[in-house]
Amino acid sequence: MRHLRLLIPVGLILLLLGISVISSRRERPQVVSDSAILMDTIAEISLWGKGEVDAQAAIDSAFNSVRQIDSLFHHGLVSLRWQSLAQEPREMRAIMRLADSVYNLTSGCFDPTIGSVSRLWQFDEHATPPEPESLRVALSLVGLPKMKQQPSKPFLLDVRGVAKGYAVDAATEKLRKLGFTSAIINAGGDLRVLGRRPDGKPWRIAIRHPRRPGDLIGYVDVEDCAVATSGDYERFFIYQGKRYHHILDPRSGMPARTCESVTVMAPSAALADALATGLFVLGPQAGLRLTQVLDGVEAVFIYAEGDSIKLSRGIEGRFRRLGDD
Repeated sequence: MRHLRLLIPVGLILLLLGISVISSRRERPQVVSDSAILMDTIAEISLWGKGEVDAQAAIDSAFNSVRQIDSLFHHGLVSLRWQSLAQEPREMRAIMRLADSVYNLTSGCFDPTIGSVSRLWQFDEHATPPEPESLRVALSLVGLPKMKQQPSKPFLLDVRGVAKGYAVDAATEKLRKLGFTSAIINAGGDLRVLGRRPDGKPWRIAIRHPRRPGDLIGYVDVEDCAVATSGDYERFFIYQGKRYHHILDPRSGMPARTCESVTVMAPSAALADALATGLFVLGPQAGLRLTQVLDGVEAVFIYAEGDSIKLSRGIEGRFRRLGDD
């Protein structure tokens, strides 16, 4: 079933996905919420206030925007030649422009051409790391510069690190055009908040503890921005006592090891989505230096069994670790 009516309290789905919205118990504004299974995850939209159309109609319209993108990128892996990019749908062109930018910003730590490597990895109870020779061959097909240098050669793109965020942005812009000023749009943890809470206060977004399932490590106050988290706890397996997760370093083809989760706040969900992956691979030290030169971008880095946290400069006054009150 591709569509379902929301029957649980607003925010519970977000909490289960690792990012939640915390609000005052006294705040009980009228809200219209609905959810759908899209982009291989649960997408949820919650609206407060009034717009140019009925709230449910606006949500349905926003979901249609997500469905259009889902139809293009449902499986996450896309074969593409650089020379044919101009003939691709505008959504693919936009995603590749963003991917190219984030590739350069992160010195290749975010690379959409990693598809040939990521398809080697399986994350189930019987999973094992890829054979070294298979990984070596797959790595020879990774590299955005290689794709540009060999424009007629097909490269396997993994767009899962940006497509969900792009879909969230499309839904958000649809709601904004319909006159809504207070909303939450979430797709599997890629989240965007429209405006402020109905009471005029910032949205309070909780961040999951990467090593204690069900626990939160802290929260951050945000408004009119996107939030995305990359964590090593969603898809992983243990092999010979070592943890292997799905956030791969494009330079080695192996799971990145310096972080446990990275939460990024950015002007768009697509940018937050891509940067969360790139900064996770880049690591806290270099990642913090990068956030200092990016307008409107902040990040929370969690590492060392969840005990160590580094914050970008602009978010220090807005992040609160639970237990520090």
